[in-house]
Amino acid sequence: MSILVVDDEPMMTDVIKMMLSLYLDARVVTTNSPHEALEILAGDPVSLLITDYFMPGMNGLELIKTVRERQLSMPIIVLTGYYDSPELKLGNQTFGTFEIMGKPWSNAKLVERIKLLTATAAAT
Repeated sequence: MSILVVDDEPMMTDVIKMMLSLYLDARVVTTNSPHEALEILAGDPVSLLITDYFMPGMNGLELIKTVRERQLSMPIIVLTGYYDSPELKLGNQTFGTFEIMGKPWSNAKLVERIKLLTATAAAT
């Protein structure tokens, strides 16, 4: 399993990578730029994408839209402090289903969602 983590705050990507490495047998790639995430995805498809919502230059919803336009169907989790954002809920209906989890998150719940989403994606 491979996971791409995108967040403009380096500390967040470091914490998420360390946590996922403890709980999952997964290759975790991180970037602090949504644009770099698209470059990574162009050359190295992943099993799951985890992204922040508010980031400079391109927000998480714009990243998801571009990912879906490129016909990439991996599961996506948005980790955000703006869990109840109407834009995210509308984007979920417009750009295909993705999970929305609030910051701070529960490590156990995040790992559980990752396992479920990747197992479901692998079965289809």
